[in-house]
Amino acid sequence: RVQARRANAGIAAATNRAIEAATGDFIAFFDHDDVLEPCALDAMMRAQAATGARLLYSDEDKIDASGERFDPLFKPDWSPDLLLSFQYLGHLMTVRRDLVVELGGLRSDFDGSQDYDLVLRVAGVTDRIAHIADCLYSWRQHERSAASAGDNKPWAWMAAQRALGDWLRRREESGVPGGWTE
Repeated sequence: RVQARRANAGIAAATNRAIEAATGDFIAFFDHDDVLEPCALDAMMRAQAATGARLLYSDEDKIDASGERFDPLFKPDWSPDLLLSFQYLGHLMTVRRDLVVELGGLRSDFDGSQDYDLVLRVAGVTDRIAHIADCLYSWRQHERSAASAGDNKPWAWMAAQRALGDWLRRREESGVPGGWTE
């Protein structure tokens, strides 16, 4: 299904529109120009059936313009402590649709790191999170992509800091994430 918006309202708004139209039990988060392994969604759903997880994530690598895969990221199993350092879950990630809706969907204030904000909120309500130890996702690298250099999208880093700051405020935890300010 194609969902059109009259005006560009950002990543979170566009994704929320798609979530509203979705009819399945899970939402898969991945970028439009990246590559999924042919078995990726099947592997995610098999792992979900085996574990009962409400959120699943896979390992990933990068892919260049010639189609060469490189720089694999073999992620650890679920680690709430590591999540407070960075959004290591990345892609491919699937989350139960009803959970995303229950949490209010993606929040536009965190565009650029809207998925990190969502994962932090998911982790606040469930620990049923599973890792699939297989590179099911290839992140396309090009000159202006964050896959090439994180500072290509500084607003994404700032949004991640705001998401972590929001997480800390909600828990009344002390600590200030990497340079975050109001």
